[in-house]
Amino acid sequence: MARGRGRPFATKHNGWTPLAGALGIMFGYRGVILALLAALFVFVGFNVVNIMLIMDGMKNVFGVDPTLVAVAAAAAGAVSMA
Repeated sequence: MARGRGRPFATKHNGWTPLAGALGIMFGYRGVILALLAALFVFVGFNVVNIMLIMDGMKNVFGVDPTLVAVAAAAAGAVSMA
């Protein structure tokens, strides 16, 4: 079956993205786990930085205790994920 010009990875990787397909082919399920762990690391990193910015902004603008802001932001995030 010939590959189409617009979708060069469609038949080779069965609909996966090129990165996921390459990791799956090269390293099996361990490669996919590696990519998922990297995504988790980036996700947690962004959330930590965002909470730090929120804490600092609320302290400087409104004088609110940063610990209270961090707990409230984490609780709001946990509730929105449930």
